[in-house]
Amino acid sequence: MADLKAELARVLDELESHGLLNDERAAGALVLAKSPRYGSRRLKQMLQARSFDADLVSSSLQQAAGSELERARDVWQRRFGQAPCDLRERARQHRFLSARGFDAGVVERVMKEALTHPSAVSEQDDDA
Repeated sequence: MADLKAELARVLDELESHGLLNDERAAGALVLAKSPRYGSRRLKQMLQARSFDADLVSSSLQQAAGSELERARDVWQRRFGQAPCDLRERARQHRFLSARGFDAGVVERVMKEALTHPSAVSEQDDDA
């Protein structure tokens, strides 16, 4: 068992020395792949679960920070597509976006846009 662990460590070190294993690239790829469906809070959890260091997590999340509102609108549009008809449905939509890791302020803005200008959310989505 010790020989297997030593061999694994040697192979991983060799891959890293050749640039084939790179934490920055792996974190960036994860954010790029998952950001269309999830908010920054959820992305942060995913990165931390993979044991990336705190500096790498924060720098990787900067990629997604600027598009948080647009991504939340897109997720809302794909899932619901129409304004909630009552408070119960509004709460359901709000919980859905929150569970996806979007910030409370972003979720509130999407919900407010959906209620005040139902067509505006889908139009803004088409413009992107």
